[in-house]
Amino acid sequence: MNLAIPLVDQLKKLAHLQELDLKIDAVKKDQSFLPEGLKDVDADLQELEKKLEACERAVQELEKSDLQMKSALALNQE
Repeated sequence: MNLAIPLVDQLKKLAHLQELDLKIDAVKKDQSFLPEGLKDVDADLQELEKKLEACERAVQELEKSDLQMKSALALNQE
């Protein structure tokens, strides 16, 4: 009984193993960028939150000014 694997089969298995190693390396490389990418997204989110807060304050000021103008207009009409 010959348990030896033919050389062609061994080479095919080796090539497949190398392909798998390359795929694993690519996944590891992609994962290494995730934390940095998340930091960028978090920084962008914080910047957008600041802009949103500024816009909300501006809207509040405009609403306050609008209310004051409407009150003044109502007084002038009386």
